[in-house]
Amino acid sequence: LAVLEARPLATFAFRDETVLSHSQRLDFDFSVPQPNKAWLWSFFGRSYNPALHGSMSIDKRTGFVRNFTMVADRLPRDVPYSLVKISTDYDSVAISGLGVYQLPVHAVLDTCQRRTWHCDQNVKEFTGCRRFAAKSRIITGP
Repeated sequence: LAVLEARPLATFAFRDETVLSHSQRLDFDFSVPQPNKAWLWSFFGRSYNPALHGSMSIDKRTGFVRNFTMVADRLPRDVPYSLVKISTDYDSVAISGLGVYQLPVHAVLDTCQRRTWHCDQNVKEFTGCRRFAAKSRIITGP
């Protein structure tokens, strides 16, 4: 979670304590001003570090992040989007033979084009996690 690396710049505020799916969650809002190194994105040959705001939901018992949402703020006029929003849900996922891990399970990317107001939503579901193994060797020199 790159926004946590921007701690000197990021401000967090406790919003509420909620119960969702039988777990108590601590909900926080955050904002990160520009310039920052918390969120770098590139398109059409240009890179941007926008100011951003969002929310984070943390499981009170385990301390695991359960949801993380970021929204870009004050996008420059040469950016072709008026809205960029990313939201990711996390959960404990069992991987056979390895144990239980905190992994993303669902993510949504919302974008709206600046001049046409055409909006797109890209939804990703993360399923079927399993153990992977491979043998390799590194050969150096000619």
